[in-house]
Amino acid sequence: MQKAQNNYWRERFEKLKTENQTLKEKLVSSKKENKDILKELRGRDRLLDSIPAGVLLEQEGRIVAANRELLEDLAYAPEDVVGHRLLDFVPPDLKKKVRDLHDKRLSGKKVPSQYELDLLTKRGERRCFEARVRKIRHNGRRAFVTNLTLLEKRKRKEREEIESKKKEALMTMVSGLTSKLSQDAWAVSRNIRQIKELVDMMDAEPLTLTKTLEHIESASKETLHTIGKLESLIVSKDNPACDDLVDLRNTVKAAISLVNPMMKDFIETHNQEINLRTYLRSVSPVQGDSGEIRDLMASLILNAVEAMPRGGDLYVTIEENAGYAHIYVQDSGVGISETIKDRILDPFFTTKGKNRLGLGLSLSNAIVERNKGEMEFTSEKDQGTTFTVRFPTERID
Repeated sequence: MQKAQNNYWRERFEKLKTENQTLKEKLVSSKKENKDILKELRGRDRLLDSIPAGVLLEQEGRIVAANRELLEDLAYAPEDVVGHRLLDFVPPDLKKKVRDLHDKRLSGKKVPSQYELDLLTKRGERRCFEARVRKIRHNGRRAFVTNLTLLEKRKRKEREEIESKKKEALMTMVSGLTSKLSQDAWAVSRNIRQIKELVDMMDAEPLTLTKTLEHIESASKETLHTIGKLESLIVSKDNPACDDLVDLRNTVKAAISLVNPMMKDFIETHNQEINLRTYLRSVSPVQGDSGEIRDLMASLILNAVEAMPRGGDLYVTIEENAGYAHIYVQDSGVGISETIKDRILDPFFTTKGKNRLGLGLSLSNAIVERNKGEMEFTSEKDQGTTFTVRFPTERID
């Protein structure tokens, strides 16, 4: 009897031992599977976050994933979105339309794969997206992936592409013009010198001929000056002169000193007071050509002065933020009309009469780009204009 009981418990122990070993193996296998799943999920999230547009993954009527781009566009955290329905983020007046599209898509009916969709941000603001929907298999089940591109981003990209093509065409034109005009202008200059030498050899210098030559020479110099401006539009961004470290504070001070006489002339001519106020903080150096940046700032300041025929306040500010040195030139002048905002950086465009070539702001923009910076502006009619120039700062170890 005792022996039988011992055998029973021994067998029971061995069985439990085997079952325990099996459970351990299953646990190890489950841990490995969980690790693989987590790795796959992290890989999926990294892939989604690398897509330069909003992406939404839906399954069984619920959002199972949303990438960083979309979350930033709508100002949500992942937990605010995952597990919810897409309809929870659709404005009330569009819910029926979106629900009908969704139901038809689920039933297999033909619906547009691309359409405009409004979604609400966390603050309740309405943002318009271009939605592109595709049916996929996710974890063996049907799912829908929606690509969401902010329409304003798409429009901005289209504008940038247009600007790029326009700039390329202009550079081609400028390159051809400078080559041809340079040859002609230098030929005129050489001929003028030869005629002057002949006039000097004559016993009586014809006054009329001398005056005519002076006019031709003046026109030739002006042509060469214009050619120089045109050539500066096509100087390569890899210009070695742009590799120096520049102290922006001193450079802007030099620009102000350069334009002070011209500002005084403008103030006297228009009999108006312009109050120049400067807030020139010390910032980290930037890489560039100090002479070009000085000329850039002089041009922007003079442009601001000319925009204030009734006088006013002109502010020039320097500050550093997030790895960039920012220069602001803010006037309280007439502002820029909406109808010309897209054109003011174009070469040859001017609002200052037929005698002005219209290269000021286009040259300024070329200088900024050549020195690895960015320039933008904001303006309101009769409220003034602010030009912002940004240059990446350099760390000095």
